[in-house]
Amino acid sequence: MFTTKSISTALKKILADIAGIINIEYFREHIGRTHSIYLLIYLFGLIICQKNYSLTFIEQLIGICKHDSLLRMLNGINLTSKMLSGIFTAWIIANRKEAGWLCLDDTVIEKEYSESIEYAGFIWSSSLDRSVMGINVVALYWTDGKIKIPVGFRIHTPKKKTVNYRTKVELAIELLVSNEAFCKTCSYLAFDSWYCSKRIMTVCSLMGLHCSSQLKKNRLVVFNGRKMAVSALPTRFCQVNLPGYGEVLVFRDNSTRNDRYLMSSEIFLSTKGVKQRYDNRWRIEESFRYMKQNLGLCNCQCRKKAPVKAHISLVFLAHFTMEVMAHRLKKNPYECSMIILQNYMNPHGKPSSPLKYKASLMAIIR
Repeated sequence: MFTTKSISTALKKILADIAGIINIEYFREHIGRTHSIYLLIYLFGLIICQKNYSLTFIEQLIGICKHDSLLRMLNGINLTSKMLSGIFTAWIIANRKEAGWLCLDDTVIEKEYSESIEYAGFIWSSSLDRSVMGINVVALYWTDGKIKIPVGFRIHTPKKKTVNYRTKVELAIELLVSNEAFCKTCSYLAFDSWYCSKRIMTVCSLMGLHCSSQLKKNRLVVFNGRKMAVSALPTRFCQVNLPGYGEVLVFRDNSTRNDRYLMSSEIFLSTKGVKQRYDNRWRIEESFRYMKQNLGLCNCQCRKKAPVKAHISLVFLAHFTMEVMAHRLKKNPYECSMIILQNYMNPHGKPSSPLKYKASLMAIIR
């Protein structure tokens, strides 16, 4: 099964730490023992491989399995949203010291020359200010300002590539509803203007979950019985009626280059509170950036839905692992990545050679 019968003590310790964080026994029950082993190795590869995330490079760097075995794992596992969300939310509930808040957003995995990928389609990229070929992922994160843990995600499939098409708003609602019990325990939900729809806000209201967002400047509101665009409000901070939803606070923030119209469904907040709640949404952007730069979110080379979904799922699982490790070490995830890499590599910058050690990798998930 492995290219060597023994593994280094450094590698064994790191793999055991990852196995403990993700509760590898849970995966063993759902995807089998063999797939669980390769899942563990793949997670470690995502964490330490930095810029090159090909299966061949993971094989060469770690040196305890063949890339074909990793590919079979990606094709063979089905990590359901319920399975992953169960692991994430269970950890949050067991370890958080305060309610925390939720962040909802989507990110674009750019695949400029890969239209053949079954999830790929043309998507508007706000960072590039143009449409690009790529994969769109809608994600829900929990944070308390110190640690950022994914709650769940959904992959948006282009209309021409599925018979069960759902918009990003519908996927966002599905994320909230499928994690309703957990969402109700959080303080509020923050999202940008794209997700500030009547449907999402109504779902939040039914859950008893306050929401914070930005309104487009032409969004219609009712102020003192008159319907007007939010940009036409005569005051910077006021309570208005949002048609189709109800009473909300609106604050015109002119501290940025262009005025922002921030909204909160909790009408007893101050201007500082409204602004801070919306700005707290940035935590999810930090998570997306880390997964793209350090965990290979954009580097899957597969074309079929099953391995692409598995890769994205494992990137989210790797991010969860790094956040938990960093939290324990009282470091940030970037520092934690360097510590793991230094522990694994020898002074010459090469992987530490396997030592004579009788216990195999199987013992980690026994």
